[in-house]
Amino acid sequence: MHSEITNTPYPGSALNPCRICTLSAPSLAAKHRKDFMYKFLHLDRHGNVTRNRPRVWLETVKQTHKLFKVATEDTIAAFDTLSKEYGVKDWINEKFIEQQGIAEVKAKIDDLKANKFSRLFNPFLRLIGPSKTQWDMIQHFPS
Repeated sequence: MHSEITNTPYPGSALNPCRICTLSAPSLAAKHRKDFMYKFLHLDRHGNVTRNRPRVWLETVKQTHKLFKVATEDTIAAFDTLSKEYGVKDWINEKFIEQQGIAEVKAKIDDLKANKFSRLFNPFLRLIGPSKTQWDMIQHFPS
Protein backbone atom coordinates (compact mmCIF):
# COMPACT_ATOMS: atom_id res chain seq x y z
CA MET A 1 0.00 0.00 0.00
CA HIS A 2 2.93 2.36 0.58
CA SER A 3 3.53 2.72 -3.15
CA GLU A 4 -0.11 3.66 -3.78
CA ILE A 5 0.16 6.47 -1.24
CA THR A 6 3.52 7.83 -2.32
CA ASN A 7 3.07 7.35 -6.09
CA THR A 8 6.20 5.23 -6.31
CA PRO A 9 6.55 1.89 -8.11
CA TYR A 10 7.00 -1.37 -6.24
CA PRO A 11 10.75 -1.39 -5.56
CA GLY A 12 11.52 -5.04 -6.46
CA SER A 13 13.13 -4.89 -9.89
CA ALA A 14 12.32 -1.21 -10.45
CA LEU A 15 14.89 1.21 -11.78
CA ASN A 16 13.99 3.44 -8.83
CA PRO A 17 14.17 0.97 -5.94
CA CYS A 18 13.85 3.45 -3.08
CA ARG A 19 10.61 5.15 -2.10
CA ILE A 20 12.38 7.55 0.23
CA CYS A 21 15.29 8.86 -1.84
CA THR A 22 15.99 9.46 -5.52
CA LEU A 23 18.23 6.39 -5.92
CA SER A 24 17.83 5.19 -9.50
CA ALA A 25 19.55 3.33 -12.31
CA PRO A 26 19.22 3.95 -16.07
CA SER A 27 18.82 0.18 -16.74
CA LEU A 28 18.55 -3.10 -14.87
CA ALA A 29 22.13 -3.91 -15.87
CA ALA A 30 23.29 -0.66 -14.26
CA LYS A 31 21.93 -1.86 -10.92
CA HIS A 32 24.85 -4.31 -10.78
CA ARG A 33 27.56 -1.71 -11.29
CA LYS A 34 29.81 -0.42 -8.52
CA ASP A 35 28.59 3.18 -8.68
CA PHE A 36 24.98 2.08 -8.12
CA MET A 37 25.98 -0.23 -5.27
CA TYR A 38 27.84 2.63 -3.58
CA LYS A 39 24.77 4.86 -3.87
CA PHE A 40 22.58 2.01 -2.61
CA LEU A 41 24.77 1.71 0.48
CA HIS A 42 24.90 5.52 0.89
CA LEU A 43 28.66 5.57 0.37
CA ASP A 44 30.99 7.45 -1.93
CA ARG A 45 33.84 5.72 -3.78
CA HIS A 46 36.11 6.18 -0.76
CA GLY A 47 33.70 4.56 1.71
CA ASN A 48 32.52 7.80 3.28
CA VAL A 49 28.86 8.02 4.21
CA THR A 50 26.85 10.20 1.81
CA ARG A 51 23.10 10.48 1.71
CA ASN A 52 21.10 10.25 -1.48
CA ARG A 53 18.86 13.21 -2.25
CA PRO A 54 15.44 12.58 -0.64
CA ARG A 55 12.24 12.60 -2.65
CA VAL A 56 10.35 15.85 -2.15
CA TRP A 57 6.58 15.57 -2.04
CA LEU A 58 5.82 18.67 -4.12
CA GLU A 59 8.22 17.42 -6.78
CA THR A 60 6.37 14.08 -6.85
CA VAL A 61 3.04 15.89 -7.26
CA LYS A 62 4.38 17.99 -10.17
CA GLN A 63 5.90 14.93 -11.84
CA THR A 64 2.61 13.05 -11.50
CA HIS A 65 0.72 15.87 -13.23
CA LYS A 66 3.35 16.09 -15.97
CA LEU A 67 3.13 12.33 -16.56
CA PHE A 68 -0.63 12.57 -17.03
CA LYS A 69 -0.19 15.39 -19.53
CA VAL A 70 2.41 13.35 -21.46
CA ALA A 71 0.15 10.28 -21.46
CA THR A 72 -2.85 12.18 -22.80
CA GLU A 73 -1.11 14.57 -25.19
CA ASP A 74 1.92 12.54 -26.30
CA THR A 75 2.47 8.78 -26.50
CA ILE A 76 2.21 5.96 -23.99
CA ALA A 77 5.85 5.10 -24.80
CA ALA A 78 6.91 8.62 -23.77
CA PHE A 79 4.80 8.25 -20.62
CA ASP A 80 6.46 4.91 -19.75
CA THR A 81 9.96 6.31 -20.31
CA LEU A 82 9.33 9.41 -18.20
CA SER A 83 7.61 7.37 -15.49
CA LYS A 84 10.69 5.17 -15.17
CA GLU A 85 12.97 8.20 -15.15
CA TYR A 86 10.99 9.93 -12.39
CA GLY A 87 10.25 6.76 -10.45
CA VAL A 88 6.65 7.94 -10.15
CA LYS A 89 3.51 5.90 -10.73
CA ASP A 90 0.03 7.16 -9.86
CA TRP A 91 -2.04 4.02 -9.45
CA ILE A 92 -5.35 5.86 -9.90
CA ASN A 93 -4.65 7.91 -12.99
CA GLU A 94 -2.84 4.98 -14.56
CA LYS A 95 -6.25 3.26 -14.83
CA PHE A 96 -7.57 6.27 -16.75
CA ILE A 97 -4.51 6.22 -19.00
CA GLU A 98 -4.84 2.49 -19.74
CA GLN A 99 -8.48 2.94 -20.78
CA GLN A 100 -8.32 6.33 -22.51
CA GLY A 101 -9.03 4.67 -25.88
CA ILE A 102 -12.57 3.78 -24.74
CA ALA A 103 -15.00 6.53 -25.73
CA GLU A 104 -16.86 6.60 -22.39
CA VAL A 105 -13.61 6.78 -20.42
CA LYS A 106 -12.25 9.50 -22.73
CA ALA A 107 -15.44 11.51 -22.13
CA LYS A 108 -15.07 11.06 -18.36
CA ILE A 109 -11.41 12.16 -18.52
CA ASP A 110 -12.36 15.27 -20.51
CA ASP A 111 -15.13 16.07 -18.02
CA LEU A 112 -12.81 15.66 -15.03
CA LYS A 113 -10.07 17.71 -16.72
CA ALA A 114 -12.55 20.55 -17.23
CA ASN A 115 -14.41 20.41 -13.90
CA LYS A 116 -12.60 18.39 -11.24
CA PHE A 117 -8.99 17.99 -12.38
CA SER A 118 -7.69 16.75 -9.02
CA ARG A 119 -10.06 13.75 -9.13
CA LEU A 120 -7.92 12.28 -11.93
CA PHE A 121 -5.14 11.71 -9.40
CA ASN A 122 -4.40 9.95 -6.16
CA PRO A 123 -6.26 11.84 -3.38
CA PHE A 124 -3.11 11.75 -1.24
CA LEU A 125 -1.59 14.29 -3.65
CA ARG A 126 -3.93 16.90 -2.19
CA LEU A 127 -2.60 16.49 1.35
CA ILE A 128 -0.67 19.41 2.75
CA GLY A 129 1.92 18.69 5.40
CA PRO A 130 3.11 20.92 8.23
CA SER A 131 5.19 23.01 5.83
CA LYS A 132 4.22 22.79 2.20
CA THR A 133 7.79 23.40 1.04
CA GLN A 134 9.46 21.05 3.52
CA TRP A 135 7.00 18.14 3.35
CA ASP A 136 8.93 15.16 2.12
CA MET A 137 8.66 11.41 2.28
CA ILE A 138 11.45 10.90 4.78
CA GLN A 139 9.61 12.90 7.43
CA HIS A 140 6.10 11.68 6.72
CA PHE A 141 6.49 8.17 5.29
CA PRO A 142 9.41 6.62 7.17
CA SER A 143 10.35 3.15 6.01
